[in-house]
Amino acid sequence: MIVSDETEIRRDNVLEILNTTLPDFEQNSREISYLYEYYLGNTPIDGREKKIRPEINNKIKENHAHEIVAFKVGYGFSEPVQYVQRGKREGITDALEELNNYMFLAGKHAGDKALAKWWNITGIANRLILPNSKYMPDGDEAPFLIYTLDPRESYAVHSTEIGNPVIGGVMRHRKRDGTCFYSIHAPSRQFIIRDSNVEEIPIAIDRNYFFEYPADESRLGAFEGVMSILDALDRLSSNRMDGVEQFVQAIMIFKNCRIEDEDAGELKEKLGISIFGDNADVKQLCEALDQAQVQMFVDYLYQTVLNDCGMPNRNGGSSTSDTGSAVYQRDGWNTAEGRAKDSETTFKQSEIEFLKTALLIAKNVAGLDSKLKASDIDIKLTRRNYENLLSKAQVLTMMLGDSKIHPLTAFQSCGMFTDPGAVYQMGQKWHEEMSALLPQNSPDVGEKHESEGERVEEENSVD
Repeated sequence: MIVSDETEIRRDNVLEILNTTLPDFEQNSREISYLYEYYLGNTPIDGREKKIRPEINNKIKENHAHEIVAFKVGYGFSEPVQYVQRGKREGITDALEELNNYMFLAGKHAGDKALAKWWNITGIANRLILPNSKYMPDGDEAPFLIYTLDPRESYAVHSTEIGNPVIGGVMRHRKRDGTCFYSIHAPSRQFIIRDSNVEEIPIAIDRNYFFEYPADESRLGAFEGVMSILDALDRLSSNRMDGVEQFVQAIMIFKNCRIEDEDAGELKEKLGISIFGDNADVKQLCEALDQAQVQMFVDYLYQTVLNDCGMPNRNGGSSTSDTGSAVYQRDGWNTAEGRAKDSETTFKQSEIEFLKTALLIAKNVAGLDSKLKASDIDIKLTRRNYENLLSKAQVLTMMLGDSKIHPLTAFQSCGMFTDPGAVYQMGQKWHEEMSALLPQNSPDVGEKHESEGERVEEENSVD
């Protein structure tokens, strides 16, 4: 975390804040660059040296770092982050739908995936939101622009006050000629600094619009804690390949005979030679690597990586009678879901601050309904939504049949829907339309569905 003793960024202190925070940023940037290069496959095995038979020096990269990041991003952010209704306050459904449409137009889903990638690689990600000058009420433009920033070239400045609130953000802009300048983003203003010259630009956002997304308190990337094991796996794979080549290219032992240079050339060319001498003998000096024992060690290291990173394994099992829940527990999907929920909590903490600023811009620029507040919105990260669908449907049916449970609570609690508020509103409208079409003496649509649910439940209990 990069901190400053100042509580706000102003024209009279912006240069001091920049100069005092740049050394920490440079250190962070170097470490982030190393992690990013590691993710790309530029690992320590590239510098491997072999003193014995240096001509056989394989450098095998398995790149499990990329595998870990790809799984984390795909598992947590393959579906768009949804803003759904939180609580039962009425009259905000249309405004919430409009907000989600703005996020779609602004390309937030792609930005979330890019943010999640930096987040899992380096343990930190940065985001910027600005008003969109091209917005037109009847056009296909969002009222704001969302940028996912490269953490090697940007950082948030925290105050040293309690809670370490973010007081602004800094971006380093590199030009083609190698020079750079800085932009500092603070509430209501933006500063451009070139060669100690400060230019101030007013911004119509009276709150922070630069946001930092830390992965956790320690700011560790997804694979950062197991890098020594990943390096060991690369060395093992390289040594195994060396072992195969050295076995194929085994050294020849000549007993009680001498080989001249021309004879050695003939041996290399024809793979055979005649030798003379008392008790003369020729054989290969080779010892095959015990691949089974090495594979056991490789499997142990790889399983340790999966356990430490909270990833499921691909080993499966020999039992054919395991239930879906047992497989879910055995193969580590339960652990993966627990880690994802833990990361989701941290993500939401920063996303709420982003949402407050997005709402402010949408209201000022696009005239979004002012009744919609951040406290009315729940942030949903969709994962494995169709798992145990039958059980979730049964829970929904049972809760809808209980007169003490509000139907919206049933929709929110069953776990079937990414946007339970919208599904509930749609269902209410459909229910009213169908009830109007039925004769007055006919059973209510809801009662009919309830009886069908009871029938299905009875059949399941008999089975």
